[in-house]
Amino acid sequence: MGKLMKFLYSLMLIVLILLGALFLALGIDINNFANTLMEVELLRDLISNEVFVKGFFISIGVLLIIFSIIILVTLKKNSNKGFDVLIEDEKGSVLIAQRSLESSIKSSVNKFLGLETIKARAKIIDNNKLEAKILVDDYSDQAIDKLAERVREEIKTSLTNLTGLDEIKIDLKIEKKEKQKEKRENARY
Repeated sequence: MGKLMKFLYSLMLIVLILLGALFLALGIDINNFANTLMEVELLRDLISNEVFVKGFFISIGVLLIIFSIIILVTLKKNSNKGFDVLIEDEKGSVLIAQRSLESSIKSSVNKFLGLETIKARAKIIDNNKLEAKILVDDYSDQAIDKLAERVREEIKTSLTNLTGLDEIKIDLKIEKKEKQKEKRENARY
């Protein structure tokens, strides 16, 4: 959320709190509140001025409508945050959490001995394609080309089982790393 939105939400909160306090005061003791307002000469002049009263209520109404529209737009924009629409038909839609896709990828990669998932990102495009980007550290002694092919197949199978989508593009980056034990042994000598 940017600075402008934080400012707008803060302003909306202040206005809503003041309106709430005003309505509470009116509801608790309306006669006493009206008498207090009438004792202050400036307020008495303003309240007796019909144009001011109409303008005041119109401005409050406009402010509340603007605040409502801002809140509605923000809620609509963020309603599916973290989710991808998978299937949308006359029965409704199925939403899958972003972390579910990423967790599926990580568990697929971690099945292989010596591999560690560093980063996994996946998103569903046009409700029929899935794109995944994975960064993996390889501590094993296996050939990368054969290992990469097996890892891709495992990830594709896992994502297909989760989503039901067949069209999956996988960008896999494997970085060869030294084994931690060998590093420690070399550091001792």
